[in-house]
Amino acid sequence: MFNVEIFDTRFNIVSHTTIDSASYEYDYLVLTNNNIKLAGAVKAFKGNYVYIRESSKKYIGIICDITNTTTHTSIEIKPLLGLLDVNVYYDRSVLNEISLENYLKNLIESKYVHNEDTLQNIEGFKCEVKTHTYDAKLNLVDNIHNIYMLVQKAFKQYNVVIDFDVDIQNKLITAIIQSKETKIKIIEADLKNIISKNIILGKSGEELNKLTMFNKANENNTLTYYKHTTGTISQIDENRILPVVDNVIYLECEEEEFENKAYEKAHEKLNYNFDNLIEITVKHLDNLVKPEERYIGEVTEIISNQNIYTSVLTGYVYKEGTVKLIYGAIRTELTKKLKKEKRNNEY
Repeated sequence: MFNVEIFDTRFNIVSHTTIDSASYEYDYLVLTNNNIKLAGAVKAFKGNYVYIRESSKKYIGIICDITNTTTHTSIEIKPLLGLLDVNVYYDRSVLNEISLENYLKNLIESKYVHNEDTLQNIEGFKCEVKTHTYDAKLNLVDNIHNIYMLVQKAFKQYNVVIDFDVDIQNKLITAIIQSKETKIKIIEADLKNIISKNIILGKSGEELNKLTMFNKANENNTLTYYKHTTGTISQIDENRILPVVDNVIYLECEEEEFENKAYEKAHEKLNYNFDNLIEITVKHLDNLVKPEERYIGEVTEIISNQNIYTSVLTGYVYKEGTVKLIYGAIRTELTKKLKKEKRNNEY
């Protein structure tokens, strides 16, 4: 039995009901709405918070659509992460002076905490920075930014993740910004506790460990990046992975943008922890995988058929007593592929 509580933006209770079962998905790389059906006429309004919980499982989001019939109320819920899918104006040069985490904090707070248009500020909202990553490069070409797109870049390049903690009693929503630990966890995907598995690797087949880039506007301007045995990526020619698997590409950009663009492209192409889609489904209370202890940004080695695949947890799906853990950045669902392609074309 799931409790469903609906609150207004000041955390006043609007309505409360229960449902026998609930399925919901959280995808850090492709914003995904969830739908739940409630029996009867349930009082709810667009913009209300929805809090769904059963024992240790919980999900909170924002109502973005409501459909009423004679027998039930259907509500569509967007994740709190969707609050960041907005554009803001903020000086990009500030990133050179502060940590990446503090820069993201400043962007978010400029929209929802310190906005001159006070109607856009969110009551009880705050940011908390737990780590500091300096000298970050996000290839910022101007001062207008989509926060969610920068959040994705921070995740893929520096494993900086934003989690949301909601304290209904104290009327607080906290965006926790931190670089997740890189200690590698292991899942043995051939054991009997695994209900199902799906492994799709990137098109490259081989895993690049060297990338040379030329500026198309000036071919004398070139940079080479290497992936090291430690998993790090830099221009330093040492601790190389063998055999060498390399590629040479052009970058089309202004002269002053080349260094940042090359840095971003190198981390995109050489960070093959994201160049896959691995889905592992287990029971909600599985004692081996322990899905409740997994977190977005967790680096994991999945062992299957004597092969080891390294990936990063990027989402999960709760459904009928099971949890599907989603690793990597590849998506196969048509709607998600279209969303990603649209974003790539826009930014």
